[in-house]
Amino acid sequence: ALAAAWLALDLRWLVDLDAKHRLTETVYAGKPWALRETLQPDEATITAALEVKKLVAETKASRVLVGSDSNYTTLRFTYFLLPLNAVGIDYAMSYAQAAELPRGTLIALLNSDWHFDAASMSLQAPNAKYRVTPVFDKDGLRVYRSTEERR
Repeated sequence: ALAAAWLALDLRWLVDLDAKHRLTETVYAGKPWALRETLQPDEATITAALEVKKLVAETKASRVLVGSDSNYTTLRFTYFLLPLNAVGIDYAMSYAQAAELPRGTLIALLNSDWHFDAASMSLQAPNAKYRVTPVFDKDGLRVYRSTEERR
């Protein structure tokens, strides 16, 4: 009985592996490597990171704080921003030396629940409030530039 159960489980794994292989072939087969690199499950994150890199070059920002409602997206977004000085905003706020937000820091939020209050020109979360100016807002990506230290 144990051998039959193991065999059934092994067959299930093989069927799953075959389905993943077929999907991979459908997505990547016959395409050059340069195109394959852009065909990732998180293309929106890559696109957002490229936009933020352009904004960093334009604004000459020395630091980027990255945020998303998904920890995975925050980490991938930060990864795609390398070699820029980028870190997850929640991580940065958890350390005393990072509690101060230098003027000119970019805050890039991708599908995030941080709230921008236009009346006070501030970006707000439950534990933080920053005075900012909006820089970019499109397709779930919102970018702000800090105007003063954390309040």
